[in-house]
Amino acid sequence: MDARLEILVKPKEVKEFFSKNVFIPDTLFFSEEKLDPAGETTIEIPDSLFPAANFSCVIIIRLLTSDNEAITETEETEYYHHKKEIDITLLRDSILFTYKENGKAEAKEVKIFASDNFGNDTELHTSLTPCRLLLNPYFREYTVKSDSAVQSLDIASQPSQLSCLSERTKDSIYIFVENERKIPFTYTIYRRNIEQERGYGDSLTVNKKKPGIQNYFVSVRYLWGGKIKEENYRIPFIDKKLNVSVTQSKIVYPGHRQRR
Repeated sequence: MDARLEILVKPKEVKEFFSKNVFIPDTLFFSEEKLDPAGETTIEIPDSLFPAANFSCVIIIRLLTSDNEAITETEETEYYHHKKEIDITLLRDSILFTYKENGKAEAKEVKIFASDNFGNDTELHTSLTPCRLLLNPYFREYTVKSDSAVQSLDIASQPSQLSCLSERTKDSIYIFVENERKIPFTYTIYRRNIEQERGYGDSLTVNKKKPGIQNYFVSVRYLWGGKIKEENYRIPFIDKKLNVSVTQSKIVYPGHRQRR
């Protein structure tokens, strides 16, 4: 409760200047503060202390107690006096490209490329931002370039959001493939080890009456990020289920008893 803080901010690596003469001191900020005993301690570092440059800096926080115990934590961060960046946002079935300067969207001519898993690069589009393209699951990576910024998005590292949902009763079986990105896929439905149905498309809804008590299986194959994905789902019939429900008050306080 009686601890105090020492906050030191030092520059590390300068990446870009925005003035002919820029002075960067070895210490950007130093302050001694007491911890707030009632809650979190907030310390504001004014941006007026930072020079006209883009650089990384180190923040060193030293906590000192009354019995001379010290704890030190170090964090690195980036400071941008002027930041140019390109955002690539993966939507449901498309990709949005946005150029920003200091966080504000600006119109900018960009070129969009795509790469596959064989090392081939394809130029897809030249346009002003913001712009949107339909997602092609054959490509592994999308790259957008302007005269001042480059940004890439690895599609394979993103979730495909394709999944199979099912519901099973004694009298019927319901199968639905959730596919927000509209990825084409092939599917095969089995009852035990006997094939019941197969097909190809970007959607699947099956509602079958009197399926029997045998286990059903669904196999789904699709292309995502330039790679073949295969997912298998087991749909068993469970004739015995335990349903538990809890009834309780919205607010519970010490000593409170709920009336039955």
